[in-house]
Amino acid sequence: MTTKAKSSDSEFETNELQHPQELQEGRVERTTGSFYRVRFQDGSRTECVLRGKIRLNELDLTNPIAVGDLVRVRREDGIQVIQDILPRENYIIRRATKSTAKRQILCSNIDQAVIIFTIEKPHTPFGFLDSFLVTAGAYHIPAAVVVNKIDLMRQSKQHKLDEFLEVYRNLGYRVEALSANDPDSISIAQDLLSGKKSFLTGRSGSGKSTFVNLADPNLNLKTAEVSKTHRYGRHTTTFAEMFELEAGGWVIDAPGVREFHLTDLELSEVAHYFPEMLDKLSECRFHNCLHVNEPDCAVLEGIESGEISETRYMSYLYMLEELKSHQEY
Repeated sequence: MTTKAKSSDSEFETNELQHPQELQEGRVERTTGSFYRVRFQDGSRTECVLRGKIRLNELDLTNPIAVGDLVRVRREDGIQVIQDILPRENYIIRRATKSTAKRQILCSNIDQAVIIFTIEKPHTPFGFLDSFLVTAGAYHIPAAVVVNKIDLMRQSKQHKLDEFLEVYRNLGYRVEALSANDPDSISIAQDLLSGKKSFLTGRSGSGKSTFVNLADPNLNLKTAEVSKTHRYGRHTTTFAEMFELEAGGWVIDAPGVREFHLTDLELSEVAHYFPEMLDKLSECRFHNCLHVNEPDCAVLEGIESGEISETRYMSYLYMLEELKSHQEY
């Protein structure tokens, strides 16, 4: 039986399983803390709660279920309950904060990860960007970078944009530079997102929702200006949600984040996800070289010769220090 039900902001079809013991598979397309909206293969949706046993089994996670998860649902005592989480093909995960051991899964089962990067208004640290790219690489997820709000950059920052584009494109990442006011940005957004399951991240105020609206104006996601007082973005997306694009494909829009901390990586693994370092690892004298101050290190030689960006290398050192402090914690 399919009936109409109300979500917090719109009506949707809800599938009420006719038999209490019947299990149905669906994809989580929205999480709000205690409730999860699941979409079934027939297009119907239902609000679910999580079976307590699953939450207890994932005590080190802030969220046992993420948008994009495939789950099995059963109706019990008039309530739709998520019974199982099916194995994930991939996921993006981060440590929740510097001072905690808890981890947060941001999304799962995606085709690509897209980070919205801004040089100004707000400024995005390179450590944030590179940590995200390393995580995507560790889980074999293609990553793209969208440099947004280039129309708001001061002229004195133009050389930074040119350097950025050269460095990251040479590393093999797809990098697009745009502004919402440029008509060409619409075709860029549509080409990047159409036909794929994409996850978008970025700092608050970087323009994630605006970018999604470029790809599909009918979604009309809420947007807001950056605070002039604090230079930080304001959250307009308050929970993670997956949207279907009119041209085909899905996009997961999640709340902006201030920091992105690595987790589940060994110190020796980090360099493997820096493309410019990977080819040099076999040339180091020591097989366990961390490329910090070891003699005859090919990575350090690459920095001296200019083959490896100093900014990228500083991001690498930042990640090592973070992982070390977390291990001590």
